Amino acid sequence: MQQALFDGNFIKDEYETMCQACTDSRGKYTTSNEVEYNHVSFMKWRDWMSLALVSLIIAIFLARELVSIKRCEALLRHGGKRGAGAGWRAILWFVCALRQFAILLQLGASVVVLIYAHGGDIFSVCVNAVATLFLLELDEALFFHGLPERARAWVEEHGALIVSEREARVLDWSRVAYVVAFAVGIPASCATRLAYPADGWQDWVSHTLYPMMGLTCVASFVAEPAALGGGAGAMCERFRCLLLRFLSAMVTLYLLLSFSGRL
Repeated sequence: MQQALFDGNFIKDEYETMCQACTDSRGKYTTSNEVEYNHVSFMKWRDWMSLALVSLIIAIFLARELVSIKRCEALLRHGGKRGAGAGWRAILWFVCALRQFAILLQLGASVVVLIYAHGGDIFSVCVNAVATLFLLELDEALFFHGLPERARAWVEEHGALIVSEREARVLDWSRVAYVVAFAVGIPASCATRLAYPADGWQDWVSHTLYPMMGLTCVASFVAEPAALGGGAGAMCERFRCLLLRFLSAMVTLYLLLSFSGRL
């Protein structure tokens, strides 16, 4: 009897705690839209300055990751000379597509979503930035500390790439374009939340990501073909390859999200 009473009081206390978390000081129910809107609207000028600085730092790290992706793609284009099998080339092609159009975009979007969920004060922005940069450094840590010394030496030997003048221009233009896209797109996407109403039940998060997604697509589909040059035919071919990678990454991401939602 005492155990049942204890369990009943425990459950009652849990319900009260949950209700307090979902209501304001006047007892009015607070929706997630209101929380997201308030977290952005309460940001002061110093919070926006810290977000701009953090966005620039994250953009630099994301651009560095993009350069690594483009160097891997250049190796794939010369893979026949290095004896790479068709299976490995297909796997690496797919991994590069996911890294550029799924992982990098999701990391940029996660900064915006974390501000909606946890606030845009200086402390929250900096902590979330550290978490994002940690994820970007995981692959480097796994490569240097997870592979045996002999395997790492083999990868460094066979992964050497002589970059042509056109490829070097693609790397430079893509790096600058991605830095601008994320450094401007992340604060712009956060500010876009103020353009949508705070009340109602519609989820506005995907709508607020349009500035960052749009700038990133411009950086991917315009800067790289333009930097490649070589006439309209070569530019259209590079654009077609990028579009195929983008569609592959989006379909995979959609399937993963659909599968995880069923669990």
